Amino acid sequence: MTKRDYNVDLFRILATIFVIILHVLGQGGILKKTTPDGTIYWVAWFIEILAYCAVNCFALISGYVMVNKTIKIKNIIGLWFQVLFYSLLFTSLFFVFIPETRTIMNLVVAFLPIVGRQWWYISSYFALFFSIPILNVAIGHISKRTLEKFLIVILIGICVIDCIIPTDAFLFNEGYSPIWLIILYLFGAYIKKYDL
Repeated sequence: MTKRDYNVDLFRILATIFVIILHVLGQGGILKKTTPDGTIYWVAWFIEILAYCAVNCFALISGYVMVNKTIKIKNIIGLWFQVLFYSLLFTSLFFVFIPETRTIMNLVVAFLPIVGRQWWYISSYFALFFSIPILNVAIGHISKRTLEKFLIVILIGICVIDCIIPTDAFLFNEGYSPIWLIILYLFGAYIKKYDL
């Protein structure tokens, strides 16, 4: 039995709080309703900036905890059924309370929440999940120095280029993509493997 890492649990709780904050500020409409001439605007945006790293935290945690583990398909199947359940539940509620949402397309997307990109994180996480065995083998077979060079090239090369030439050439979608989750997974795995 593996020993529980309470620091990772605390980090996960903090990231969850950050996700809630982001949704309250963004989808809750707070950021849209404030104006730059008020204190609330600056406080709301300061909190948004602090919480913006939430998804990055979860991807780092995935790399940290999964680098030495074997992937179990039953885990991803269980997650898929959870996502399907909530997709159908929320779609049903929308159909009942918001009649204009009753379309064939919404029904199809409800049954295909992963490929329908209903929730970007789950779709991206599925791509990451199926990449983990390959990533773990690669991490296990390359030297620390090679991995460090690779991570530096990724961080500097891709991120700096994307900042200088903002065309999203690497399909990061502002961090909302499976590619970015995979990169952060590698950083989390590096932290765990070399006990940083």
